[in-house]
Amino acid sequence: MRDDTGRYGLADDPWIRLQDFLLLGTTGGAYVPGRDRLTTDDPREVIDAVRTDGVRAVMFAVESGAARPAIRPALFVLAAAYVHGDRGARQAVRDALPRLARTIDRLDDFIGFVESLGAPTAVTEAWADFGPRLLHDENHRNTEQAREPAAPPDDLVDSMAPDTLVRNLAHLTRHGVLTAKGDATRRAVARLADTRLHPCELYLVLRAYQSGRAQKYWRDPVHDWTPVPALVDALDEAYESSFGRVEPVPGRRLLIVVDGSSRDFGDVHWEGSRIGTPYAVANVLAGIFRRIEGHGVRVVEAGSGFATCEVDPPANPREAVRRSFYFERLDLAHAFAWAREKDLDADGFLILTGHGTWAGQRHLSMALASYRHMVNGSARVVMASLAADTVTDPGDPGVLNAAGVDASLPTLVNGYVHAFPERFPGDRAWKSRPGGSAPTASPG
Repeated sequence: MRDDTGRYGLADDPWIRLQDFLLLGTTGGAYVPGRDRLTTDDPREVIDAVRTDGVRAVMFAVESGAARPAIRPALFVLAAAYVHGDRGARQAVRDALPRLARTIDRLDDFIGFVESLGAPTAVTEAWADFGPRLLHDENHRNTEQAREPAAPPDDLVDSMAPDTLVRNLAHLTRHGVLTAKGDATRRAVARLADTRLHPCELYLVLRAYQSGRAQKYWRDPVHDWTPVPALVDALDEAYESSFGRVEPVPGRRLLIVVDGSSRDFGDVHWEGSRIGTPYAVANVLAGIFRRIEGHGVRVVEAGSGFATCEVDPPANPREAVRRSFYFERLDLAHAFAWAREKDLDADGFLILTGHGTWAGQRHLSMALASYRHMVNGSARVVMASLAADTVTDPGDPGVLNAAGVDASLPTLVNGYVHAFPERFPGDRAWKSRPGGSAPTASPG
């Protein structure tokens, strides 16, 4: 939003807040990847949008499918429109619900949200509109489960969708379905080429499968398996080919900050498996964004003092990252100060940190405020603390704290950090002051 002075700031727009809710499932500034949980204790922002234009809110919920890690936020918006919207909004919900609630569990979620919003009349009408389908599908599912025998384990490789097969490779290996010389492994390798998963998820699956161990929660039993080399190679090939299916975000400029102080300590886990140190994982994630977005992404490595250098992340997760400089501490505030000094006009920052430690004399929220005042008032920040810590201001509407790592991270960043081509209708290339190009540190 542009003010009277000509500067741009974060707009207080109910539709932007609704977009954020559909993306994150919360009206706050924190997101825990992998948890399909909503913050619905105070849904005023959703209800405000519904009361402003219920039909438009329903359209937002339906059309945001490509940028939504989970479906339940959209179902909550439909429930709010059904309870608090006008007659047109309610009819729009009736038309849209079959497109979103395609399973019995999702339909049950929708009716549960209607009940949670505390409108007895709407609950009665919802049961009248959707209850018969709910009960019919439940009876049909129970009947089918009783009739159909379990498929033989070896046939699971052929009956699973390719994406489902990828996500269950460790489970099938642990139970002996996939072995080094088995025929099921040969068929699985052939089917992995058909997966449509994002490169980020394929990287996480690859590293978790290579680890050979998983324990999702500390009270759960430890599961071990021996990775099959042919499957590791097939996952690596699927990862490389997946980049050709992902489209970059046009016109957006993203500055990625890698924590340079977390090289030799800490572990990052995904689905209970260790996938690497925060430093190694952050570099691969930065490389994924760079390969997809091209020149729209710049990557810097930040440390203590004035040590902030532009780097070239690895293109493949098997490539080791070796650089000649080393940071003992992390001063994230300097990354914003560096971008301000270079006058780099970024639409958003993605900070990939291990523990999010703050070692400087200035807190990063102050450095971010200074950057917004001097360069870009509408810049948004995603703080991805790979070891589940956050250090940014939780009250900042333009900062998203993401604790942990998950395959939904690219979707979150793409949905949260928007490009604003109306601010620069011409060339959207990176702009900086004369002589302000960043030093480049190549792997040594």
